Amino acid sequence: MAYKVCIDPGHGGSDSGAVTGKHVEKTYNLDTALSCRDELQRYGVKVVMTRTTDKFLSLEIRCEIANQNGCDYFVSIHHNSGGGDRGEVIYSKAEGKGLQMAHKIAKEMKVDMGQTEVKEYKRLNKSGKTDYYAVIRRTNMPANIVEICFLDNKKDVEIADTLAERKRNGKEIAQGILKHLGIKVDEKGGEDMVDKIVLYHGDADVFAAIVVAQKHKCPMMKESDFKISGLKAKEVVQIGGKSEDANRFQTFKNAAKLL
Repeated sequence: MAYKVCIDPGHGGSDSGAVTGKHVEKTYNLDTALSCRDELQRYGVKVVMTRTTDKFLSLEIRCEIANQNGCDYFVSIHHNSGGGDRGEVIYSKAEGKGLQMAHKIAKEMKVDMGQTEVKEYKRLNKSGKTDYYAVIRRTNMPANIVEICFLDNKKDVEIADTLAERKRNGKEIAQGILKHLGIKVDEKGGEDMVDKIVLYHGDADVFAAIVVAQKHKCPMMKESDFKISGLKAKEVVQIGGKSEDANRFQTFKNAAKLL
């Protein structure tokens, strides 16, 4: 079964989230979420992102993106504030698969991310009948909110204050998701190499990339994201761009032949 997971980098645009000195939540969330996406795609999981740039999205729109795309799971990535010292994974009052996935993500946060403590819990509204958080309440699939650390805690933030650490954190969240999905994870090294990947140049190339990736049964990624991801591939299939073999018109023709 091919799973589809919605990854939601919290906040964005005019909504910065928590800010402490140079630590800005919306930026840290996005860095982490993009790395999480890349790791999931490397194992063949289809990923829907609520945002890939610094833009504002309402909670309602975030839920609509997940619901309209028929995602199997929803994970919202955040960084906390308020002087605490821990990670958190929040799940629905319905528990079920959301609770099970929370266990897997929390374990990765403690074992490989270096978080000292990870609190797993559900939070209800005043009536005690529904979930407090909108992205858990309004999504049609098991959902988790992951709070990686407290940005206003000098010690706690040390696990996320560099881009390399945020990429690692995203990867570990992804591996928790993968283990919940029953997908075997390679943790011995060489994990940054895939056999084949489809790279698309711009948004206009996404359709062709989807067709080609499905044909080759391999992951796909935007070319610019691939260059900064640290991933390597034995074979790269280029969609769009300016090279003679990868221009947009030609790749659309090639993709059409595969339909």
